Amino acid sequence: MDIVPVVMTETGIIPTAIEFMDQRSVQTACQYLNEHLPYEEVGAMLLIEVDGASADQVELQAEEIGEVCLKRGAIEVYVADNATTQERVWKIRRNIYEAFKVLSPVHSGEDIVVPFAQIPSCLKK
Repeated sequence: MDIVPVVMTETGIIPTAIEFMDQRSVQTACQYLNEHLPYEEVGAMLLIEVDGASADQVELQAEEIGEVCLKRGAIEVYVADNATTQERVWKIRRNIYEAFKVLSPVHSGEDIVVPFAQIPSCLKK
């Protein structure tokens, strides 16, 4: 799971957002929203968002990041290339907390920030 620092060092692209979602979070939020994502059975998902001065630049960055992810073991790269699919994916991410709150009144809703270089060791723990 060292892909986040690799994306930035190998591509030079600084994403506008990077969100990690473990399998249980994805499945719980999808169930809560009555939604389905491709590959929601995978161990984890990364949402990586980029922006740029033009649509071509954004597309190029997405392709470059996707290639790096696939080289490093990603099962699939799913590109939300329009506002509808982008909102669909981000809605799932935004509703993880609410989905778990419905499941159990006792839980921790903390969202942690980890320095890029420490992500691999944090995930192992």
